[in-house]
Amino acid sequence: MMELSRWLGVPLIAMSLALVACDSGDKIDTSKLEKSFSNAQPASKSALDEVKTAVSAKDYAKAGAALQKLASSTGLTPDQKQAIENVTAQVREKVAQKAKEAVQEGKKATDDLQKRLSN
Repeated sequence: MMELSRWLGVPLIAMSLALVACDSGDKIDTSKLEKSFSNAQPASKSALDEVKTAVSAKDYAKAGAALQKLASSTGLTPDQKQAIENVTAQVREKVAQKAKEAVQEGKKATDDLQKRLSN
């Protein structure tokens, strides 16, 4: 029974690995966001740097938090708001994609485990 419980962790590990796996090639475009904040206050530029760093590291949870921080800045222009919304949508899409990949990897790992246990 102990061995079975150890094998049940395999799908969870596979899902975690899928979340941090290599990108499928499509990148999050922050260029409009960067351009819209080129003359912003230091606090906003600092939040922008957090967004860029998180996106580069593919840390989408951190990118989302930094985008929320940036969105809460006072005195945002319509261009800045739109740029934040665009990057936020890209981050959400990337998270959904990674979650889907994790589910597929978890299903594959579960199927492999079931095959091993049935032999």
